Amino acid sequence: MSTLFRNLTMRWKFTIFGILATLLLLVAVLQSYNGMRASEDRVDTFVENYQTLAFIVSEMHTQGIQTEQAIRNVILNPSDDKAMANFKKANEEFLESHKSASTLAKSIGKYESALEKLAPLWHENGKIKDEIINLARSGSQPASIEMLAKQETPKWREIKAQIIEGFQ
Repeated sequence: MSTLFRNLTMRWKFTIFGILATLLLLVAVLQSYNGMRASEDRVDTFVENYQTLAFIVSEMHTQGIQTEQAIRNVILNPSDDKAMANFKKANEEFLESHKSASTLAKSIGKYESALEKLAPLWHENGKIKDEIINLARSGSQPASIEMLAKQETPKWREIKAQIIEGFQ
């Protein structure tokens, strides 16, 4: 091989070197392109799945806070239909967000257990809130306030902690 290379003219030596350099450059460009495509796919997956899930969970938290405010408004003014409508709307939106988040979590294979823990907590708290509303509307405002402070608020804090800690 070394005698073959020695017998080549300078022109052929440069031609072979140029071809090898071009081939190496082409391989490097193809590798770089494949790396960029893989990065783009990972970013797309992140945006379409994880970021969307984070947005939905944030919406669940927001609707949970909204139900808290609405239940207090019902206690303050039990005959206020707007407060009751706000409560029902926030509750429905929380449940819809939970359903969407659960579906998305199953498709990405993460956070399912955190979402599964939320549903029973939310339903337990819903029963407490229904009882608070019944007490407030029947004229037992002090009893509804006491139930809010002793039962509902601690349950909400548990739900909120699950939302925040379950998705970090």
